[in-house]
Amino acid sequence: MLTGVFILKEIGEYLRKAREERNLSLKEVQEITKISLRYLEAIDRGDFNGIPGEVYRKGFIANYASAVGLDPQEVLQRYHDIKSQIEEEERQVQLEKAVSEKYNPTVTLHWSREAYLTVTASIIGLLLVFSFVFPPIKHVYTQEALSSRRSVESKPDETLNTQSYPIEVYASFTGRVWVSVKSDGRFVYTENGSTFSPSTSKLLWTAQKDLVIQVGNPTALKLNFNGKDLGPLGEEGKVKILRFTPEGLVTP
Repeated sequence: MLTGVFILKEIGEYLRKAREERNLSLKEVQEITKISLRYLEAIDRGDFNGIPGEVYRKGFIANYASAVGLDPQEVLQRYHDIKSQIEEEERQVQLEKAVSEKYNPTVTLHWSREAYLTVTASIIGLLLVFSFVFPPIKHVYTQEALSSRRSVESKPDETLNTQSYPIEVYASFTGRVWVSVKSDGRFVYTENGSTFSPSTSKLLWTAQKDLVIQVGNPTALKLNFNGKDLGPLGEEGKVKILRFTPEGLVTP
């Protein structure tokens, strides 16, 4: 987990320079992507702390990149690499802090030589008494327990795994079309959806478990799910609802 303000200035500068080279204003990028202006401004600064959730961050970055003529996948890979590096550095800092606190106690005791000798003798005496009264306990493991223990010890640390997004749908438009997108139960744009046209750059919609796309004119929309072109989606002028899970398109 990233601590403090989540800032990736390199990504923000990369996207902003590409936008400026194409002489596009943030307002024009907003018209293309339908992303709120305040989120676009945050991306320009490389400040992703205010964007609600990793799914939205990835979607906004990909759509911004596409709008300014960059390869969305290449930009997302940069984002992933930098984010992973920051997380690793923070893990190292936390580890060094824990080690430092363990081996550098903050309280220093100032005892006399006589006090040390008295306490040491008392401890030794107590240990001798306990050794006679309470014999040492031998740990006996059954074969089943040993197997279970080895299984737990050999299990990889799942906290180090990078979060993945198994649902990635790229959208391109061949005509004017109304679309509503719901990612893991939350609307990507608004509850009323948005209208797109052929001038809209390719967009990326992502989700962890469930992605629902409602489209007013399926013939004007082309979708690609995890690298696979889905072909014709429906008849012209007829509303179509498409639901994706990590396994693929769910047939109604």
